[in-house]
Amino acid sequence: MVLRRIPGLRARLAASSIPAVLQSKATPKKRPSPKVEQIRARVEAAWTASQQDTWKGTGPEQSGPLLVGLWAKLHEEIYEVDVVPTLATGSEWMKATVAAKRVAHRLGDVGVALEFVTWAWRAEERQERRRRSGEIDNEWRMSWQNLFLRPGTVLDFLAVRRRG
Repeated sequence: MVLRRIPGLRARLAASSIPAVLQSKATPKKRPSPKVEQIRARVEAAWTASQQDTWKGTGPEQSGPLLVGLWAKLHEEIYEVDVVPTLATGSEWMKATVAAKRVAHRLGDVGVALEFVTWAWRAEERQERRRRSGEIDNEWRMSWQNLFLRPGTVLDFLAVRRRG
């Protein structure tokens, strides 16, 4: 080893030239990435808007973050799994909001789109209770893809809504 051949080099390096941060063996605590915190703030804002009816006046073009935020919050409440870190990876947030916006356009109104998301989660909450009690045995879950990209989900909602 080179350091052993030069007398006193190891002591000089240890003394002052290596910053204390690099000498420390303790690993620093990881903070959430700014993107995770930004998406978490959007989810919380969407939840607040949906609970306080401040979403009124939002057009279908701006509905994507509102619907995905509501989906994420309900996912956390029903499954007890935080999906925000997953939404912060790659372009997941963008893909989910574009898909949600398409659903809002298809339904024609943001209020109806919010009703769609809550209707789907009410049904899924019943299914999850049955899963946890052992009544049914499947691992299906309400991903944003299942909610916003499956045309059958929207058609089921429209059929139930028409029946009253």
